[in-house]
Amino acid sequence: MKKFIITSIWLCLTIFTIKGQINLRPGYIITNLNDTIQGMIDFRTAERNARICSFRPDSSENIKNYLPGEIYAYRFTGDGKFYVTRQVTIDKTPTLLFLEYIIKGSVSLYYYRSTKCDYYFFEDEEGHMFKMSNETKEVEIEGRHKIMYDPRYVGIMTWLFKKSEKTKKKLKFLRINRDFLSRITKQYHYETCQTGEDCIEFETKPDKHFVKVKYNIGIGWQFHKLYLKDANILWNIDNMKSMAPSLTAGIDLSIPRLTQMIGLNLEGELSGVKGEKDNFSKMNIYNKFHINAFTTDIRTGLVIKLNQISVCPHIEGGLCNTFLWGINAYHSYSYFLFPDGIQQDKKDNSNAIYHNYIGYYVNAGIQIPIEKGAFTLKAIYEQRKHITDKITTWGINVGYIF
Repeated sequence: MKKFIITSIWLCLTIFTIKGQINLRPGYIITNLNDTIQGMIDFRTAERNARICSFRPDSSENIKNYLPGEIYAYRFTGDGKFYVTRQVTIDKTPTLLFLEYIIKGSVSLYYYRSTKCDYYFFEDEEGHMFKMSNETKEVEIEGRHKIMYDPRYVGIMTWLFKKSEKTKKKLKFLRINRDFLSRITKQYHYETCQTGEDCIEFETKPDKHFVKVKYNIGIGWQFHKLYLKDANILWNIDNMKSMAPSLTAGIDLSIPRLTQMIGLNLEGELSGVKGEKDNFSKMNIYNKFHINAFTTDIRTGLVIKLNQISVCPHIEGGLCNTFLWGINAYHSYSYFLFPDGIQQDKKDNSNAIYHNYIGYYVNAGIQIPIEKGAFTLKAIYEQRKHITDKITTWGINVGYIF
């Protein structure tokens, strides 16, 4: 039931946060009147970039959404990605899209990603568009099954690159991907262009920040509660409590083009457990159980930011694997015998303690962004088990993300 509740909360928060996310980068739009307006553009997935341009002028705080045809083009100045309005046919339906302009030359090359495959469009010198995709199908040739592209693509490209024998020879090694098609399109331009114009490749730099990596460190204080079933059954000793400092280090992974609100957290934490519990039994026996060990927590889960304001609340949750090592555990007891006095004994139980506990964690806190990172403050809750034994942890952590 607990897992169901936690999963439901995550799904609701995910739906809530995805609606408000943005990933603004410097760029400009080109209007249908050929005016250029500088500003910031929401840089997202290839599918979304083809359908909408979310633009904020430098002089305004308001973001305006443009559909294909409402502006001529838009471009990011950082990596050079350039999108232009073109009408193409997808699944026999004429569609107006922002195609990514890859190569401008004797034959120009455009790109569009749909949910099912990648499309590439070639434009000849007369403005005619030719479509191909990386979608494959299984065919039978001489009794053998092969996976191949539509065989018509070789014929289309042979006609498109008809002025260059060198380029046509390479088509027998046809690969419908960005690198191959860009390479032969540029080669064809420089072999056939009579005016001496350069072939323009619009994406000047690859997007090296598709996956954003940040590092975090922190210090904290933990309150552990241990339940060891054997100790409780044998010596009537139930939950033991422990308090200890902790050190954390980890990495945060996110994909800004998909969302800036949700990320993946991989984190390790070093702490300790030191517990002691005693009691008197009905038979005048004094029991004391003691445990002293180090703990290493390995946590993997999601980080969900609830907004993008200066003080950003966030929640975390996922799986936790806890290792106990350097264990020193013993049980001592004293018999009150009359008239013989007190008889004492002590037994080492270090080997009876489980070393590995698996469970879940849920954290909540705030992030305070600064110029190159963020300070964090969060409350921690962890629940881990091994068969019948259990460790529950509450804590607080102060850290820094850089």
